Amino acid sequence: MNRRSFSRLALTSAAASFGCRAVPSVAPATWPGVPFDAVHAFVYACEADRDKSFLRPDGSLHPGILNGSGVLLSRGQTNRLLAAGRRQVNPKGHTACYVPHHAFLFSSAGKPVACMEICFTCHRHQSIPGGLPQDMDYDALWTLLHELGVYADTTPGCYLRKWQARSA
Repeated sequence: MNRRSFSRLALTSAAASFGCRAVPSVAPATWPGVPFDAVHAFVYACEADRDKSFLRPDGSLHPGILNGSGVLLSRGQTNRLLAAGRRQVNPKGHTACYVPHHAFLFSSAGKPVACMEICFTCHRHQSIPGGLPQDMDYDALWTLLHELGVYADTTPGCYLRKWQARSA
């Protein structure tokens, strides 16, 4: 599965609403509430484009991807991802930055059906469909990214510098 294959895909009407943020929320216990057969973890330089959204309304992915076609999660890793995303924990404190650099893309038969993008600096996320608690278990998600070998850092500007170095 690669970035180009996603950009050629037509989304279902629910996924197409992703860009408009109009998909209704689902109960956290059942999130994402749609069938999926694969989950990939991505790291991206959201600053590489004016639109920070990872999954675009046309089905394409953000142009600032730093790890190609992402890292495929195993069933056990997917279960841990979902448990961490659905788990309400004590708030870590939020800032207003929302500069997401990580995304988990859920797909079915190669088509994106749900997405969770995360900013570990401000402890905020956007999920489509909505419905996940804002104060999810970010520590467990951070640990999962490292286990997967997905670059994760909170140093200001580090993702953009990586993107610029690749693009030079």
